[in-house]
Amino acid sequence: MAKIITATALELSLRCSDLVCQDAKTGQSTMISVRYTSPNHGFWTQHSQTDVVENTSQPNYLQTINFYSNDKIEEMSKLHFIVYRIKNPHTDNVDELGSCICFVGDLVKHKEEFTFDLQKNGEYAGRLHILVIEQKVIRNKKNASGKTIVPVAASLLESVKPQNERNKQFGTYNTSALLQTMYNAIVSRTYRFPLTRSGHVSVQELMLESCLTYHVPIIFLQICIDQESKRISALESIGKLTGHWDAVRQRQLAIHRKYIERYESSLTHLLQRYHPPYFKKSADKTADELNFVPTNLHLQRMRVAKEDDSAESESNGPPPQISSFPVSGRKSWSEYDVVTVGAATTHSLHYKQGGLLALLARTDDNAKSKKGLPIHPIAHCLQRGISTNDNTKLITQIKCLQGQVRYQIEKLKTLISKPLSDSKDDDVYSTDNVTSSHEALVALSQKVCELTTFTDSVAITTAVTVLAAARPVSRSMFDDYVRKNPPTHTQDLQGAGPSVSGGGEESQVSFQRLKSFAESESSVESLWEEINLCTKSTLADVVKSVHGIITPNLEENFLRGEVSSDNEFSKAKQDLASLQELVDKISSESLLALTFQNLTSDDLRSDPDLTYRRNAVFSQALGMCVGGVSTLIASSVDDDLKLHQFAEVGIFLQVESLLSTYGNELGMLQDYTVGVMDLLNVTFKCVRASKQPSRINLSSGNVPNEFYLPTLHGSIDALTVSLQFDDDSFAKLPSNLQSGRLIKIHPVIYNVGINEEQTLAEKFGTTALQDYLNLEALSRTLQYYDLVRDNCPSSISEKLRNANSFLNEISRPSQDRRKSSSPFPQFSEQRPLMDLLNSLSVSVKSKKNKNVEILQLSAEICRRMNGVRVTSCKSAKDRTAMSVTLEQARVLVSEHGMESKVFPQALACMRSQGTRRENTAKNTGNRRYAFTSVQLMTFPKLYKPPDGTYGKNES
Repeated sequence: MAKIITATALELSLRCSDLVCQDAKTGQSTMISVRYTSPNHGFWTQHSQTDVVENTSQPNYLQTINFYSNDKIEEMSKLHFIVYRIKNPHTDNVDELGSCICFVGDLVKHKEEFTFDLQKNGEYAGRLHILVIEQKVIRNKKNASGKTIVPVAASLLESVKPQNERNKQFGTYNTSALLQTMYNAIVSRTYRFPLTRSGHVSVQELMLESCLTYHVPIIFLQICIDQESKRISALESIGKLTGHWDAVRQRQLAIHRKYIERYESSLTHLLQRYHPPYFKKSADKTADELNFVPTNLHLQRMRVAKEDDSAESESNGPPPQISSFPVSGRKSWSEYDVVTVGAATTHSLHYKQGGLLALLARTDDNAKSKKGLPIHPIAHCLQRGISTNDNTKLITQIKCLQGQVRYQIEKLKTLISKPLSDSKDDDVYSTDNVTSSHEALVALSQKVCELTTFTDSVAITTAVTVLAAARPVSRSMFDDYVRKNPPTHTQDLQGAGPSVSGGGEESQVSFQRLKSFAESESSVESLWEEINLCTKSTLADVVKSVHGIITPNLEENFLRGEVSSDNEFSKAKQDLASLQELVDKISSESLLALTFQNLTSDDLRSDPDLTYRRNAVFSQALGMCVGGVSTLIASSVDDDLKLHQFAEVGIFLQVESLLSTYGNELGMLQDYTVGVMDLLNVTFKCVRASKQPSRINLSSGNVPNEFYLPTLHGSIDALTVSLQFDDDSFAKLPSNLQSGRLIKIHPVIYNVGINEEQTLAEKFGTTALQDYLNLEALSRTLQYYDLVRDNCPSSISEKLRNANSFLNEISRPSQDRRKSSSPFPQFSEQRPLMDLLNSLSVSVKSKKNKNVEILQLSAEICRRMNGVRVTSCKSAKDRTAMSVTLEQARVLVSEHGMESKVFPQALACMRSQGTRRENTAKNTGNRRYAFTSVQLMTFPKLYKPPDGTYGKNES
């Protein structure tokens, strides 16, 4: 298991010269192993090793050697450097070339490169050159008697170091309470790469483990349980039904209770697992109780800084002398984040009938595709799902209008309350009170009219009719109200709507007329229309009675010796109560009818596991989305342009998938696609941390500062994620984000299979789904680019000052944009964003097998548009490692000027010694990628690991 790091105490850069080798022409492959021992200890501790440099007697090792504060390194500590020759990288067959020993104190006193002679059996074997990049070693001091004073452990002194010094360890991670709460178990590697002109670039590679792996699924499962409980209550509240429909209801109740049972079982298990380590191993991806948990979720962060900024201007002169590079010399760091996660899919439910995309498309009677390719656009297939039923939106609208009417009625009751007889207070007749009452009356009239118009629509009337036909005995929906409230008159029902002024002729329309009408053989539609008209009539009575109180006939009332009679106050309150009861009646009947109509939908007659599968996949996709978006926003609190872009147009979420379109991985891709596109229903908002306990009741207290973790609100169809910020970070946000503006998500998924199964798909199967997804993703990418260009062009790297520059980029010949046929054509200079989009369009529309250029271009475009990058394969372990390290190496060349000829060596170094190698150990206990030589024969060249890093392993 990799060592979890703290603060850096000592960082060394190593190189060798004049190594003794058997073949001076071809050189040899070498590496250096480093051991150390502390004072008063008689044994060596194995610490780390460098990368392997091939075929040279002058190796320059790119990976630096780091000692951390918990290593308790001191000036009197000894370091042992052993240079090994690699005979066979596949079998770890090595022999020693030479070694040397030195004291840490000797190194930290020198500001320039330190040289040692390597020896083997007393004979000269070459030279070792050591450069101290960073040092914070506590020096040993001596008292008056000359005795050495043992220093305090560096880990204890870390807490008293200046804040700006501590923050340089992991960048924005150290300055954000949200990120510190979300991530832990940091694994780090450092490198030092030469630049094209002169100088070096210092690179820090981090892999962070996220507690959101379990935190997000736990809250999501609680939302699922609440939602299923409400559905059960709604189905039970319908009342008696005929035998057939009652049997249908009982079946659906059984399904919902089964969902709750499965959700509660998963929730109980996740609460027990909610402790370090916060990740789901690849071997556990088939565990049924972990279906809602994303697999192997991590944040991969690369931090880059140039060591010598002044060297850029000396390109014509000789290279400057290599010198030490103290921490204070690192002026600014650039950070690049990639979320790595296994594909969001339910392995335990298998793929005999395909994945979610095929299952949802199959619910459409016109869908005849048997190749996993939806006939309709993806958005249409998603609307066929249970969770996006239109009735859900109708139910939400009715409940909202009902609540608004109830609020206005209660407000009016308070405003028109008659003062006590012994009180001289006449506030009810004051100008402010009259104005407020009039405004409340207007608002009440508007909301009641909206509700009656809405419930009188064809959709609601049809639902009410269907429910009436399913009930065993025909009954009037109005009987209960008539028995409780036998009124005497209503306003003429033939008029248009209620008038706030209370004008119009009154008509003595008896409620008995409605009752007799209901008892007749008239249709349910006519009865429902009559009920809505009666609601409007009662509203007219309310308008008249309230209007009579706030604008009384003073002359007539003065003769009676009062301003308003007790009867008027009583009448107004009675009318308001009657209106409330009618509104509740039509609302409840509408809700029951819509709930019953769900029983007849085609979606509910499909596979009962469909909803469970979709929710599980969505939970996994949600976990990686919350992690990526939270990290992006928290890391951008000091960048006003980015925050403005997020608030105005939302955040671009680009998912890179390396799944094949053959066998089970085709079903995984179909699941993953639906999970990613369901993120369209997710929004984010920034809030000040409440520092209140969350919904998760943790007795163990393993999550520090849990009140900074994101929270989820709403329903599955409309989910809002609240990001909790500390006071300092929240104050840096724009005012519109502080006031609660929602941030939209624009998800896309690009897929290019690279393994041997994709070769089978290209020769014997089909790549239709992959081509379709990439075209959809391209379209959505261009749409988001248009939004950014039109609303906040300053936030992207190239400003489009006028339309001509836009047209020039489009009209420029493609051969001018492509300098050569090299695998890295853009390394010579940064390409304009529009050029990248044009190249991506050409690549997506081409018919090239394993066209990984699509992945590389879409990743660079995502970074240019300040988006969230996600990279996935089946378990985010092997293929994902190849993709992430390739992206890091490409960024170093194209963005930071790393020497292009070092690219292969840098790529091999990060794959053999980097954090992704430790990820394989975390998942399987073996530091080998799960590739075989036969598999790698079908891989694209840039996605192959170095020799000796792969072999038979658990996948």
